[in-house]
Amino acid sequence: AWTVGGTTVSATSNTLDSSFFGKGDRVSCTITVNDGTDTDSATSGTSIVENTAPVMGTVTLTPATAYEGDTFTCSGTGSDVDGDSLTYSYAWNVTGTTVSATGNTLDSSFFGKGDTVSCTITADDGTDTDSATSGTSTVENTAPVMGTVTLAPATAYEGDTFTCRGTGSDVDGDSLTYSYAWTVGGTTVSATGDTLDSSFFGKGDTVSCTITADDGTDTDSAT
Repeated sequence: AWTVGGTTVSATSNTLDSSFFGKGDRVSCTITVNDGTDTDSATSGTSIVENTAPVMGTVTLTPATAYEGDTFTCSGTGSDVDGDSLTYSYAWNVTGTTVSATGNTLDSSFFGKGDTVSCTITADDGTDTDSATSGTSTVENTAPVMGTVTLAPATAYEGDTFTCRGTGSDVDGDSLTYSYAWTVGGTTVSATGDTLDSSFFGKGDTVSCTITADDGTDTDSAT
């Protein structure tokens, strides 16, 4: 005979499965021996059903590829066989260092180009915890953006020199280098600086220039 929480349950064998008890229940059993004429019984001590720790499931980090200005999101859920309500806490690691962010998102004030980011979620059932960590995402380089290119003078004459002007921007803060390409009458000429003297053009020619900004990894061009 089995007693759970002070109440005799219907189980009659020498085993009692978990459908009869839950966390916090006190369980005891009584064995009765019968020789065909008389019986005798003895009751065990009491066992308390302890809390079962939750199990934290797979943790995912999005986006898998990130850039300056992005926001990471850490996602995952746990399970608990006791049916306890779970609360979750979040920890973020950026290039080997735990940062102060505690929510399920991480904005770009915490990371920059080249950093590696991962997150850990801890599930808590009020008694025990379990944690799982995501894979690692690397913050990639963001290409520069070349701004508007201007060509001066707007109207030129034989003997003039054209000057090509423009600057780019880079959200990673990389130092930019610039290269110049000139087209005269639809043909690219050999000049590579930011000026073009009149030896390359004559009356009736159309002239344009292209500036390419280079951050050391990626480029962007404007004409």
